[in-house]
Amino acid sequence: MKYTLIIFSIFVLKCGTPKTETVLNISEKNTYQNITLQNKYTIKTVNGNNVTTHCLFIEFNTKTKQVSGFAGCNNFFGNYKTDNETIKLGPLATTRKMCAPHKNTLEKNILRALQGANKITVKNDSLILFNNTETILEAVVNNVKPSINFEYTQTSRGYFKQIKIDNNFAKISTTREAEGEKKRYTKSKWETLKNLIDSIDLKTLDTLQPPSKKHQFDGAALAKLTITLNGETYETQPFDHENPHPKIAKVVKEILSIAQNIE
Repeated sequence: MKYTLIIFSIFVLKCGTPKTETVLNISEKNTYQNITLQNKYTIKTVNGNNVTTHCLFIEFNTKTKQVSGFAGCNNFFGNYKTDNETIKLGPLATTRKMCAPHKNTLEKNILRALQGANKITVKNDSLILFNNTETILEAVVNNVKPSINFEYTQTSRGYFKQIKIDNNFAKISTTREAEGEKKRYTKSKWETLKNLIDSIDLKTLDTLQPPSKKHQFDGAALAKLTITLNGETYETQPFDHENPHPKIAKVVKEILSIAQNIE
């Protein structure tokens, strides 16, 4: 595996402590890392943009002095050390996975933000990085695993079928009035399905134009895909069953495969 070394430092500036936040000051409290940095943080914003749908994180291990995380496309990892009021991360290495353009852009922004940070503050369970006075990254202690749910519905005259899938169960409903029985399926199928959405920008899901619209005159069953990630719901436009947009075709195929295996 090839690695790209990325060396950067994050400097903690010594200054007066505002009343609304606590500035990390190693000279005053050497044990702060055990309280603040021995955590896994979910990255919420980068340069003011909400990035929670991408499941980004940064994690510190005070025993091994290792830092690691996920930057949108690749994992990064390396060492970190503290010296008085300075915290240095790196050298860091990233995996060399190729991703969709929007994922690569996101990753560049994350790494650029980390390299440009020169101040770090904590407030309750939050970690904030600044470039001077500008907030460039916000993160919060991660105590909950990402929640992902899939729903695929197909309807036509006198026909209804809805497939719901989460990380534990799948269920198929054939009427609108009652949900189907929960059934387990293989974990490998879940991992495949979960990994497939990495290539999709969920925020643009509702902008994908259906390749065909035969459902508008009963030439095909009407289908719709809904993905819920950490409480945020993303939904496609109606499209013809068995003819989804190419960007979601593999996801739809995997959902139908799981449903077929449990029927």
